[in-house]
Amino acid sequence: MKSELIALAKATAGELGFPRLKPAELIPLKLIPFNEAMTASDDLLKVSHIHFFIDDYQFERLWNAPERYLSILKKARGVIGPDFSCFIDGPKALNVWNIFRNRILDNYLQANGIDVIPTLVWGNSESLSWAFDGVPKNATVAVGSVGSVKDPYYFTHGFEVMIQKLRPKTVIVYGSVPGVLKEKYPGLICEYTSFSQDRWHKSSPRRAETEF
Repeated sequence: MKSELIALAKATAGELGFPRLKPAELIPLKLIPFNEAMTASDDLLKVSHIHFFIDDYQFERLWNAPERYLSILKKARGVIGPDFSCFIDGPKALNVWNIFRNRILDNYLQANGIDVIPTLVWGNSESLSWAFDGVPKNATVAVGSVGSVKDPYYFTHGFEVMIQKLRPKTVIVYGSVPGVLKEKYPGLICEYTSFSQDRWHKSSPRRAETEF
């Protein structure tokens, strides 16, 4: 199955050969995490975007056997793409691998007719030279920010670089947003946070202290 995932990525971007993604068409109305989507009702799924702002181990199974979950993911209004973690103090090889997996899965889901908003992750400043490869410009993207309020530099700096490189029309943020970014991009950022187990509203969200 891994060879099929890679074979689908015919158009690539950057020196690392990340798949070149298509722009998403829809903005989320409701969000539901992947681990809850498996038992969610069809009525909830059809108005929701499935997201992966959960611990990596909870969606490792999607990487191992993505075909098993297509039927569920196709029932959703859309998907906010997988976000295997990228760490500011982690080895480059691990960060490249995890972002590659994010892009490959996004590409696979798009190839199967699912509307996918790519989730952007980055580590230290070095990663910003390749972390956004393959993501369409002037489109909708998503980021998670849990933990960034304690040490917002890497999140804020990476966010600014992302804006410069991609010029997105909307940034879905799952987590709290540093005030400087809210003030600078008031019409660009769309925040989401948990409201209850299966209902979501715009406001503020999360992510681990050493990852963005």
